[in-house]
Amino acid sequence: MSAKQRKARETFATSDARFQIVVTDDGSRTVVCRDDGQSFHSESGAIAEAKSVYLENSGVLQKFKSKTPVRIFELGFGFGLNFFVAANFAMELNATLEYVAVENRPVPNDVVQQLALDSQEATKIAWRAWLNAAPNPAAEDESLRERLRSWEGVSCCICECDFSEFDRVDIKEFDTIFFDPFSPESNPELWSEACFGACLELLASGGTLVTYCVKRSVQDALKNVGFRVEKKRGPQGGKREVLVATKDAGRDELFSKSID
Repeated sequence: MSAKQRKARETFATSDARFQIVVTDDGSRTVVCRDDGQSFHSESGAIAEAKSVYLENSGVLQKFKSKTPVRIFELGFGFGLNFFVAANFAMELNATLEYVAVENRPVPNDVVQQLALDSQEATKIAWRAWLNAAPNPAAEDESLRERLRSWEGVSCCICECDFSEFDRVDIKEFDTIFFDPFSPESNPELWSEACFGACLELLASGGTLVTYCVKRSVQDALKNVGFRVEKKRGPQGGKREVLVATKDAGRDELFSKSID
């Protein structure tokens, strides 16, 4: 969404001149890049988007309710809202969550502190646990620029790198992928068949990739690498439709395309 198209909403300056904070329509906050107007989450409701598009459409919330352990991979961690909402649900429902994310441009910690995650019911339990779970320097790999946090039932590893640098060799398969990079116009390489083929390899059979973008080119790229694609209803007040792509059980052929 461009600055000209943006509805007037309350904004805050941050300690980093590259970013400003916008209060979205559900009262939660998101970060907007000042240079190009790209928003990290829907300004129609950041938490509503995280719940509807990612937690519900992926089937993750239902797995939490059934106490099924869940492994999530996210491409485009941003300031971590999808993770904090997921972790909050996992903690409330006594479920187990293992979360791995890639982000090549993480939001600075002091900006994240201004997002008032501790005041939102959907994030405050996980946010407080995150703050109390000091990083373990011995477990962090500086060469991969990994940041790790864990507490009872929840673990999170953030890899500060491009997706092309992420080491997928011998990695355990994921139940779902939260595909949440900036738009195809600003990051075309991440919305390509090569990238989606790599994502397919990361998923277990029956796993899902969920994303906010429903462009025909995105649907076609997902289908061309072997996903079954369907549109789902978007969050109330937000996008009318979003995408769910499924790796059907029995589809074991791996696509060898590289995103380098």
